[in-house]
Amino acid sequence: MSKDKMSKRETMKHRRSQKQLRTWLLIGAGIVLLALIAVIWLRTALPSAPNTSSPDVAGSLPDTNTALNVGTLIGQAAPAFTLPDANGQPYKFQAGDGRKYVLAFNMGYV
Repeated sequence: MSKDKMSKRETMKHRRSQKQLRTWLLIGAGIVLLALIAVIWLRTALPSAPNTSSPDVAGSLPDTNTALNVGTLIGQAAPAFTLPDANGQPYKFQAGDGRKYVLAFNMGYV
């Protein structure tokens, strides 16, 4: 139908639908803009994760004199070491007794 032949009611309905469409487009653009700002802010505000691609897991320890490159120990016997247990008592590990061990490290979550 051409604009000449549209009734006043149809014209108003058409304008209202166009206005609603513009409103929804502006709301959508606003949401996208807010999401973009949030992503940029979070990337700059939060610290980045440490680089874990290095095979030297122990290299980031504060005492680098005793840190070992664990990547070179794969398939070899574990070295002797001492760690505190859950009660704070030292536990000494000595390799060569023929038993297999599983070490479980956690952050104190039970």
